[in-house]
This record gives sequence, C-alpha cells and structure tokens, in this order.
Amino acid sequence: MYLCEEWNDLTVTPYGETLTSQRISVLLKNISTNDRMEFFKKWGKYRSEQEYIAFDITSISSYSNLIEMVEIGYNRDGENLPQINLGMLFGETSLLPIYYNLYPGSIKDVKTLSNLLRITEFLEMKEIKFVMDKGFFSKSNIDEMMGKPNNYKFSVAVPFSASFAKNAVDSVREKIDLPSNTIMINDKIIQACTIENQKWNNKKIYVHVFFNKEKYSHEEKEFLKKILQLEQEILTGEKIDINEDYYEKYFKIRDLKSGIKVKRNDENIMEKLKYKGYFVVISNDIKKAGEALEVYRNRDVVEKSFDNLKNDLDLNRLRIHSDKALEGRIFIGFIALILQSHIHKTMKEKGLYKNFTKEKLLCELKKIKRIQFASGKTIITEISKKQREIFTAFAIPLPN
Repeated sequence: MYLCEEWNDLTVTPYGETLTSQRISVLLKNISTNDRMEFFKKWGKYRSEQEYIAFDITSISSYSNLIEMVEIGYNRDGENLPQINLGMLFGETSLLPIYYNLYPGSIKDVKTLSNLLRITEFLEMKEIKFVMDKGFFSKSNIDEMMGKPNNYKFSVAVPFSASFAKNAVDSVREKIDLPSNTIMINDKIIQACTIENQKWNNKKIYVHVFFNKEKYSHEEKEFLKKILQLEQEILTGEKIDINEDYYEKYFKIRDLKSGIKVKRNDENIMEKLKYKGYFVVISNDIKKAGEALEVYRNRDVVEKSFDNLKNDLDLNRLRIHSDKALEGRIFIGFIALILQSHIHKTMKEKGLYKNFTKEKLLCELKKIKRIQFASGKTIITEISKKQREIFTAFAIPLPN
C-alpha cells in the first residue's frame, strides 16, 4: 500500500485518480463491520462450490499496544511479540479463501469453532464440510457440529491427549500392519484402518486410523536421542529446569553416597513410543480411509495461504495503531489474497508455471502500455504472443 501512489502514476485504473497514503488511511478506517459482513455474505453465495473447507488459525505479530486484540499468546512463528490470531476458511477445491475472523492473541484454537459456526449460519453458508487439525478437537466442538440443525459435515484430527485416539489405535494395532491395509498417498506407503459401526451421541461416525512406519522410525530415533541426552544431564549434574518433568517421568533417580544412580523408566518410555507414527481422523461424512487422509492433507492450502498473506502481501507485522485501521488492513489483505489465489489456481490449471512465475507473469503484462496523443486519441501497444497466452488462460478479453 505504501507504494500505491507511485504505482498509480504508471497505471491506468478504473478509479482514475491517484490514491495517496492519506486517502488509503481514511479508506481503511471507513470500511465498517457491516461492509465486511455484507461482502462475506455475497462472496460466500457467489462461490458456493460443494467442497471441503479447511479452517485454521495463524498468528500475526504486532508492535502496537493500542490495539485491543493484541495480546501475548502461542505465537506460531516463534516470535517473542504480542499478536492477534487470524482464523480463515479456505476451499480445498476452489483454492480460494472464503472468510476470515480476528481473535485476541491469547485465545486457543479450540475455543474459536463455536463462534465460527454461528457466523456461517448468519452468512447463510449451507452444507459446509469442515476439515480441521487436532487443535480444534474437543468433545464440545464435535457435539455442537453434530447437534446443529445444519448437521455440519466434518473431518477432524484427534490428538493423543484424548483417550478417544488412544483407544482407536489400540483397537486396530494388531491388524493395521496387514498388507490388505496398505494405501499410497503422494508416493508414501501408509497403513490405514477404518473402525466401522462407531457412534457419537447416537449418530454414526467413521474413525480412520493411520500408521506411517517411516515417521515412526524417525520419531522413535529422535525420542530415544532425547532420553540419552536427558540421562547425561542428570549424570553430569547439569539438569535444566525446563526438563524437570521429563526427568521425573522417564527416569528413576536415587542419590547414593557413591553418587547418583539413574535407571530409565522403561514402562513410561514405551508408553510414549506406543503411539508414535499413528494418526487418527474422525469424520461423519467420509467412509474411506484413503479419501479422509487425502482431504485432511489438502488443508495445507491454508498454510500456504497464510505464508502468502504474511510474506507476499506484507502482513507478517502489523505496523498500525488503531483497531479500525487494523480491521481495514486485514480486509484489504484478504481481497488481495483472493486475487492471488485465483492467479495461482489458473496458472496451475492452464500450465502457465512452465513458462512463468507469478512475478514474471505480472511483469510480462506490465509491458503493455497505453499511449495518449496530444489530440486525445489513445492506442495500446502491440500485444505479444506471451501476453495473448496469459489473457486467453484467464478468459480476459484483449485490451483495445
């Protein structure tokens, strides 16, 4: 936005005038909550594809102490800064962002779903199919999705902090390794089982359990290396405060006159390794394990979009100091993300990535000039073969 004025000087736009930084600041503050919700309502109806919708949350750091929602919380970028949380709905097939909401920086992912469901009802978004990671799993969230009149369809990963996931793995552990339970996803061999005839509040659900041998081997190796490191810290008297819980859980330590005696707690170590490499997804919609895993993995479209929003669209830091400006800034970023996502999807579908990056494609179009003569007449410079290819791919008429 800070380069908009210079960009306007060289670009013909429908607005027809130059947007100064002062004008942009006023514009951001004037975009009201009603304006944004009206947009979301129309946008949701316009792109009403029946597809799975990924929901996820990211953190956006801020230096400001004047914005109400900026708080200390779990920062997903590992930064020691206060933040706001940004939740976004994203279509897995259309590859387009659908809706976003802002949350205080300290709020946990699992607390956001209930409010989101109410908003989707207000926006008249029907027959939604959610796909979410384990941060959104809770009994109350599943109860609410299955108890709503809309009866939302969903696929949600289950964390092993929940006994539900452990019980599911234990019930298939003996048979999941059979050749008949082998599937391939993105050239990776995965063992998969679906537990049938499962109920949640008397309604049918499908419980899909996956086991990745490669992941298990890697996680086992890393965990045992951690055990050896912790043991060395105890024996050398160089214990670290943050590891105190690990010492207590995975070792039996005795102080003797002859020195410290350390014995590994094999039972707790084996219990920890017991669920390594496993992954559990529950769904009230998808019957086949392979399809459930593929739908779940496709939610990385949100992660890529968050990366675009923060880096390409310069929203990795909030350098604004009022709530209204913040809300307007995020909204404009969201509009830009829609456009960028559409460009990416079209380039992917039409094979344009063979000859262009997104940056090169836009640079190619920037070569098109409009020349205005003193008489007032204008002409467009010759359209090249590459430029015609781009216009055709995006189904946009050639400029005249």
